[in-house]
Amino acid sequence: MKKTFFLIASLLATGALPSFADFDDSPFIPLWQGVTMPGKPTPGPEEMKGQFVKGKEWQGFEIKNVSEPTLQFYKADANAPTAAIIVCPGGAYRGLQYGHEGVDIANHLQKIGVSAFILKYRVPNEFNDKDRVYMDAQRAIRLIRYKAKEWNVDPDKIGFMGFSAGGHLTAWMSGNADQKTYEPVDDADKMPAKPNFAVMVYPAWLDSRDKASPLTLAKDIHVTAESPRTFIIHNMQDTSFYKASIAYFLALQENGVPVDFHMFNEGGHGHGMHPKNMPVDIWFQLLTDWLRYNSYAPKA
Repeated sequence: MKKTFFLIASLLATGALPSFADFDDSPFIPLWQGVTMPGKPTPGPEEMKGQFVKGKEWQGFEIKNVSEPTLQFYKADANAPTAAIIVCPGGAYRGLQYGHEGVDIANHLQKIGVSAFILKYRVPNEFNDKDRVYMDAQRAIRLIRYKAKEWNVDPDKIGFMGFSAGGHLTAWMSGNADQKTYEPVDDADKMPAKPNFAVMVYPAWLDSRDKASPLTLAKDIHVTAESPRTFIIHNMQDTSFYKASIAYFLALQENGVPVDFHMFNEGGHGHGMHPKNMPVDIWFQLLTDWLRYNSYAPKA
């Protein structure tokens, strides 16, 4: 598990994008290794905005032009198979806020006994061209289920967790996981793609924004009685998107899906786990308690 897969680096005016091996000891696993990747490729090279500092918390850096989709694996220290969470950073589908919505989150999940996989999904810098994003998301959960024994993961306890655009992706996966987005390429693609549970942190674009029918869901977001158990965090200072969470919460409630919804007054958009000296700072502890209560994380 310690073998690291090196990805393409690109030169910026601020310097070279470091090999992802420099980030930490968590290996990168190519999503489509040994098979032909479906969907349109994203033109490279990948670019890094900001700086990574090894060992530092609350990192703020973004990866643009993602063309090499991977899972970065943060394995929980456990003998028995653990739950796993696929962490989807946001970035408006034009980049990935990989630091504070990826690395920080995965590190904390690992500490509470949950294996985490950061999904570095293709972002083509075209908001309305998300087919390849959905392919990568479905492939991620299928690959983890296929290799569950090897990676010490419980295949019936795999969740999706997303921030902003990643929250939209999580909602899409919760309601569209069975939608065929690509032709199967190997045995891993025989596995189901539906998550067992979902976590959304300030998700975006879940509501229709129809003034005549407020708090209705967007056309691409579907909720049924079969939708996974869900945990949602948002705050009313995120004026562009907090109604998206309300719309999704109401749809889950109307369909009898278990949902825990925490709405704070302040916090804005994109805070991740960066302390703001506001009540919203407790959101990860609330999530930890929820994961433990539902047996997705070991008791303290």
